Amino acid sequence: MGATITQVESVLRDRENLNDAADITTQCAMRFILGYPIEVPSFNPAKRPRDRHIFEVTAKSWIAWARKTDQEKALEDLQAVPTTLSGRKAALHLMALRPWKLAVEALLKKDALLARKLFHRASELSSHFGVESSPVIQWTYAASFFFSPTTL
Repeated sequence: MGATITQVESVLRDRENLNDAADITTQCAMRFILGYPIEVPSFNPAKRPRDRHIFEVTAKSWIAWARKTDQEKALEDLQAVPTTLSGRKAALHLMALRPWKLAVEALLKKDALLARKLFHRASELSSHFGVESSPVIQWTYAASFFFSPTTL
């Protein structure tokens, strides 16, 4: 069973600290779900490690989509980030990040059907492998497709 609006509000109140891109993006998704203004600080994506860079550029691009601001630049930034990594350490994380990145690209291109399929895949992979970005992927997926502030 999914979360109720009251539960989302409760979680949002408990998550006031914005320590990193994951916290900022999660709070943005919660505020989007609740129909609140998306007032979260901006951040500059880390350059290293590479999987963190991919995660943070994708997160920043999703926030641009949710805010309906700078979407063209967000799409350009996102498309400039390659999703290939070498080494085993980042392989599982990349397996979830790649479809999430492509899902956000699809949102920015206004292709909701493709975005939903890719979000679903990213959600499955991140949950199955327990990657560090899984909570952010889940919240952005929920905010993008399962809640509409206009219908609450």
